[in-house]
Amino acid sequence: MLKRSQRLAFRLGAAVAALAAALFLTSSAGAGDIKITVTNDQPGGGFTLAPIWFGVQDGTFSAFTPGQAASSEIATLAQFGNTAPLSSQFEAANVGVDTTLKSGGSLPQFLPGQSNSTILSVANPGTDQFLSFAGMIVPSNDFFIGNASPLQIFNSNGTFKGPLTIKVYGSGIWDSDTEAQSLTTALTFIKGQTPGSGTQITDGKVTSLFSESTASTFLGGIDGKTTAAGYTITHIPTSTDPIATIQISSVPEPSSLVLLGLGVAGLVARRCLVSPLRRRTS
Repeated sequence: MLKRSQRLAFRLGAAVAALAAALFLTSSAGAGDIKITVTNDQPGGGFTLAPIWFGVQDGTFSAFTPGQAASSEIATLAQFGNTAPLSSQFEAANVGVDTTLKSGGSLPQFLPGQSNSTILSVANPGTDQFLSFAGMIVPSNDFFIGNASPLQIFNSNGTFKGPLTIKVYGSGIWDSDTEAQSLTTALTFIKGQTPGSGTQITDGKVTSLFSESTASTFLGGIDGKTTAAGYTITHIPTSTDPIATIQISSVPEPSSLVLLGLGVAGLVARRCLVSPLRRRTS
């Protein structure tokens, strides 16, 4: 009788485990909550990241186009670190949901090595499948990071494709080309300089920073300058320098849900096994 109860308990436990895993995977497939984590990969004394804007959308929205003039929204983001105009533009287009992630520290900028996360709820992941992002590189006067082509993070059925890791290197820095490069005016968040005070460019085009012949010389001139955050810049990024890591994961992660389901199934199986033992010895 005891052996039969054991077989029954284990069969029941296996069945519950399979059912729990299937249910949890099915429910998580349509879930649209994602966790976004940003880390500044610059070493101490390196450049900082202004708050970074993220939009999850249907793929029809593009924040900028390389080789074309930057919009006023991107110009404001690249010169001042202000994502509000870009967010308003995105929300007016009614193509998805967006958020801006700050450092979470005393300053909104991500200092070298600093990391922070946020949760973005995507109500329609089957439609809003694509991720766009943009954020200023500090203390430049018009440099930023971002993706011109939206990145697909959900399949057409709403299933999350991640977890995803986006590594941004110096080669991924863009020049909005909306303000002339100057080491004596316009550098953002450098003590004694006023952002946006340089010569404004109206016919500039968004280009890859390190495709410009003046990039290294200009960046090198920032070495030794003191930021508003109170530290001196001692590291200048190159085209191969790590700038940022962006991680996208589901909430909760499917693997965690499966483990939870298996744990519950194990408790059920144990209860079924122990109960006949108690009845036999009572």
